Amino acid sequence: MLKRVADGLTKNEYRLSQDDPDTRLRPWLLAMDADEVATTVDDAIAGHSRWTLLDQLRNSAGHQLHLTRRTPIFRFVDDVRLEITPSSDGCRIDAHSQSRIGKGDLGQNRRNLIELHQLLVAAANSQ
Repeated sequence: MLKRVADGLTKNEYRLSQDDPDTRLRPWLLAMDADEVATTVDDAIAGHSRWTLLDQLRNSAGHQLHLTRRTPIFRFVDDVRLEITPSSDGCRIDAHSQSRIGKGDLGQNRRNLIELHQLLVAAANSQ
């Protein structure tokens, strides 16, 4: 816990990692094709005013999505990038959240990825 607090003072980014102790912060696996995942991400953030889909690149290797999330109080913008890669049983999503300004994020980028995971799971379950 203390390491996480210290990281929040010196890091302004967070990336999903296979060895993260929090399973929500490991690459996400979904039993959908890349187009369905991209649509589900768009549906998941729709209606959430802090989230915006800025750009989407689709190619044979998968999809890349560029989202932003605005913090509620100071309205700082964080960039969230998703790499959606087809796998044998669906897709793997690798995500990275980074603050545009500052040297520390007080854990906000980590929370951005957790929030996006929760929105994505809810959207996937409602389909």
